[in-house]
Amino acid sequence: MDMDIFDEEFINKVYMYCYKHFYDSEKVRDLAQDILLEAVAAQKSGRNIQNFYAWFWQMAHNKVCMYIKLKNNEAVSLDSFIGSPYEFADENEVDKDLLYVEAIAEMKNAVAKISKIHREVIILFYLKQYTTKQIAQMLNVPEGTVKRRLHDAKNEIKKGYSNSMSNNFQSFAPAHLNKWGSYQIPKHWNNIGDLISTQILVSCIEPKSIKEISDEIGVAPVYFEDKINYLLENKFIKETGKNKYIVDFIIYPQQAWIDFNYELADLYENLKGPMTEKIYKVKDKICETGFYGAGFDFEYLLWILYIYAADKLMTIMHEKNKSKWEGKVSKDNGKNYRIAGSVTYADEKINYPGKWKGVSWSNMHHQFITPKYKVEYANLYEMYPFEPECGDNTKGRDTWINDKNITLLMKIFENPEYIPEENEKEYTANFIAQNIVKNTDGKLYLNLPVMTYQHKKKIHEIFAEELEDIADEYVAKAAEICDRILLPLTREDLLEEYAHWILGGAFNVIPFLFYENKYLQIPEDYSASAAGLCLYIY
Repeated sequence: MDMDIFDEEFINKVYMYCYKHFYDSEKVRDLAQDILLEAVAAQKSGRNIQNFYAWFWQMAHNKVCMYIKLKNNEAVSLDSFIGSPYEFADENEVDKDLLYVEAIAEMKNAVAKISKIHREVIILFYLKQYTTKQIAQMLNVPEGTVKRRLHDAKNEIKKGYSNSMSNNFQSFAPAHLNKWGSYQIPKHWNNIGDLISTQILVSCIEPKSIKEISDEIGVAPVYFEDKINYLLENKFIKETGKNKYIVDFIIYPQQAWIDFNYELADLYENLKGPMTEKIYKVKDKICETGFYGAGFDFEYLLWILYIYAADKLMTIMHEKNKSKWEGKVSKDNGKNYRIAGSVTYADEKINYPGKWKGVSWSNMHHQFITPKYKVEYANLYEMYPFEPECGDNTKGRDTWINDKNITLLMKIFENPEYIPEENEKEYTANFIAQNIVKNTDGKLYLNLPVMTYQHKKKIHEIFAEELEDIADEYVAKAAEICDRILLPLTREDLLEEYAHWILGGAFNVIPFLFYENKYLQIPEDYSASAAGLCLYIY
């Protein structure tokens, strides 16, 4: 068991779990602490727990049950403190049963989970003690409307109270939603990645009303109505039916997603050899394009050329597959981004078929303006082992070139005999340590390929001529895996997303090309290697 799991997010999940049952900050804090201490004690004892999360949430569930049993609550009928709004003896009198502490806690829970218009009249009538006539004037509606809303609110509360009582002994644990998206999606991450938004998205895999979402995630609507609005306005969810919401992008079960990716890995396992042969076959044509660095060690350039070749292969495969969907789906999703996800529930056990024959791959581009150039710095391999394994890129290669040193770097690019000024010497020393610049016989040479848009376009055209046969071989096989495993799990209204985004991902061979690739020049020190870095100038 790894102590690193007890991070802030995990602790918040435990607190939310306890909060769902009691809504009392002191009780919640004590119970959450008790649950966490039990888990820490189990870890220190060296117990062999095969599935920690399943064990943990069962233990948490047991402790909550025990706590409830010790409280020995007496159930309180809602009818005893919320009478029919058509049968009031005194509209300004709040039923005395509301004063019972436990009844108040349960009523707050139930009231918090009803719709806004119903919650509004309940608060005004029962808590602020306005008459129905006064409420009608305040809301500018007929008094009969107020009474009807009170009547409907009572039914909603009774239903919610009943559900709350029946669900007290059911385990609640947040689901994990893994999301990936296009270049435009990062601006939304902070708004869709928090715990409540994630649980809303998972809940809305099937159509849900606000109340149903509230019951499922254990949070009162008042705390997430703004999040619902954000998800709705930015098209992460949509309305369906009467006052119900459904997620508006594909979320697959994690097990299906794992099975799909393992089959892809098996398919692409033997692609490294043929792809490398294709790249070497056009080596002279690539070098003749004349980009800066064309004379570098070709194995060093392979880190970049694999990306270009794979990108072109993916494009060709996607184009070949388009005919299958022509006229069946729209041409785009009506959004300026793409996103998909896979969900794992807390009590779910995922089966991994074996060792993963791929790598996690990502890339990052930064743009800068110098007195002479518009420069794009591309880190085409923005993942471990080049980057810190912990994923902290604040000290990784993304930061090596920045707005403080880019002008100096371009001076060195233009003139190897340039002598750095005093305030540039530290930057120069860092460049040399990172192998971005080499000092040869007292001259400074840029050790990164530098390309114009025309160079890059020409290289892609060269690969296009050579990769047709590989594309023909793999496109049908990759699509068959996707159609067999994922298509049956795809909603009909999301087929466009499947055709243009999920299948596009199925044709991404990059993670498999870099896995244990014997054709690559492996750096002695990944942390001081510039392999896979390049500059584009415009």
